[in-house]
Amino acid sequence: MRFRSPNKRFLTISYQQKTTKEKVIVSTILNIGNTFQLAAGSIVGTDHRKPFLWKNNQDAFTVRASDDRIIAVVADGCGSGHFSEMGARLGVHLTAGALSQIDWSDENGLVAALAKARTNILASMNNFIDASAVESRSQFVIHNLLFTLIALIITPEKTFVIGVGDGVFAVNGNITRIGPFPGNEPPYLVYGGLVSSRVAPELCDFVIYQALPTAEVQSACIGTDGAGDFLHIAEHTMPSQSDRHKKELVGPLSQFWENEQFFKNPEAIRRRLNLINNSIARPNWETKEVEVENGRLKDDTTLVVVLRRPQPKD
Repeated sequence: MRFRSPNKRFLTISYQQKTTKEKVIVSTILNIGNTFQLAAGSIVGTDHRKPFLWKNNQDAFTVRASDDRIIAVVADGCGSGHFSEMGARLGVHLTAGALSQIDWSDENGLVAALAKARTNILASMNNFIDASAVESRSQFVIHNLLFTLIALIITPEKTFVIGVGDGVFAVNGNITRIGPFPGNEPPYLVYGGLVSSRVAPELCDFVIYQALPTAEVQSACIGTDGAGDFLHIAEHTMPSQSDRHKKELVGPLSQFWENEQFFKNPEAIRRRLNLINNSIARPNWETKEVEVENGRLKDDTTLVVVLRRPQPKD
């Protein structure tokens, strides 16, 4: 984990990805004044842990908090890309930086401001490609810079959820899943800007999914597409070698903002996701075979969760 503070007012929370033989994990936690507390975590999906087909965690997230706003971004790198984690990590930071320059109080100008933010992000990526001196720009983009993203912006007055492509978000317990898209081809932010695509260019612009007064926000969550699996695995049992745990259920996505324990330990969300995704091998003595029970989350899964702090009683 890396914490860096560019100045006294602004704190950036991100991660330095570490690859091990078994898993790639990240997590973080932050308490924001007396208003919100925030936690996050990420794990590799079981589809990325198959023998001889191992891939890094292609998700990324970052959170930026200042006195007057919180900006959280999650990104999901394209699974077919060779190194899509590069684009996801670059994308969350460039997006958070671009969104921090927007005047979110000017709602009439938000569409134009978001269009300018996308233009600035693409320009930065274009400079990155130029500096890389690659032989094929299009192939470099396809294999490294395709990602979808969801962002949460909280200001004193308003809260926004925006994004490009698939993902999951929830505000006050109301869960929305974006996607899937036709042909399993979601719009990527770079389509129409850095590389051509069959996807209509207007679908690759930022979309404002929800806007509401911050005073009404009790909880919020943004997640990559892998988090959408919670919508159909909540009643599944946890993978476990122990009979004592066989009846424990995975539980719904709402557990991450309804249980305050996830905000008390910086590893709590990551650990819970990892338990849900633990693969178990058991010997079957009758068939003389090893039976493998896979984890429940096939895709890389990343969550950023915000919960309003209880106000102290007078």
